[in-house]
Amino acid sequence: MNANQGAFSTLYAVTEDLNITASSNKYVYIGPDGKDEMNGFPPPAFVAPYVNDELVGKKLWEYVEKETGIKFSFE
Repeated sequence: MNANQGAFSTLYAVTEDLNITASSNKYVYIGPDGKDEMNGFPPPAFVAPYVNDELVGKKLWEYVEKETGIKFSFE
């Protein structure tokens, strides 16, 4: 892949109909299809099962706030 192809994943993600709605609770990662997903063309890539786990997300968010010292408020 050359430098001119660097935006392929982003362009694919914003232009393809991935059949995802905000309420579907399905997350898609668009990334390269080469070895270890480090290069190649952009199909939907592997998404680990814990991506949809709300408890994991909550723990990660709490960890980030603790480590950065920044508390985010979404009220």
